[in-house]
Amino acid sequence: MNGTVPDMMHAAYIDAVGPADAIRYGELPVPPTGPTDVLVRVRAVVADPVDTFVRSGAYATPMPLPFVVGRDLVGEVAAAGPGAAGFAPGQPVWCNSL
Repeated sequence: MNGTVPDMMHAAYIDAVGPADAIRYGELPVPPTGPTDVLVRVRAVVADPVDTFVRSGAYATPMPLPFVVGRDLVGEVAAAGPGAAGFAPGQPVWCNSL
């Protein structure tokens, strides 16, 4: 990791809820890092049952569109807001849907 955050990222995402073939893969803008946010450079991700329920609309949840799928991941911190205590760029992290 070189410590820089790019403007664009590759992601699996949806533009609307729907069937599995609604999932797209392409480039999206990297989201801004808010004051308490941690931006993760993802190294591996999996779509789990929660992703399936959200993507299909079976589990209604507010979400911005496009919505990036994949809630279980490993990677390293790319950037951390000043209120994200305990996180620093380069630190290995993992996340799950719980």
